[in-house]
Amino acid sequence: MLSRLEQKGFVRRTDGPKGHLYHPAVPDNQARKTALKELVRVFFRGSPVGAATALLGMSEQLDDEQLDELEAMIAQARADRARESGE
Repeated sequence: MLSRLEQKGFVRRTDGPKGHLYHPAVPDNQARKTALKELVRVFFRGSPVGAATALLGMSEQLDDEQLDELEAMIAQARADRARESGE
């Protein structure tokens, strides 16, 4: 599996005294984003809304602070989109 990740450019391999050592080739945030995109593609047919709906379906596990954080992130995404489109 690690050789496959190496071929895809996600890890780098160096030779150590006891064998191969593998190191991340991409920053954590980029790896998370790539993994999340793949998860959304595979399990939610490419629909971020489907993924968000599934997460919100777990809302009994979210406290008020977490729900407020999600609301703030949605508001920020709308503001960013409006700014990018020149509204």
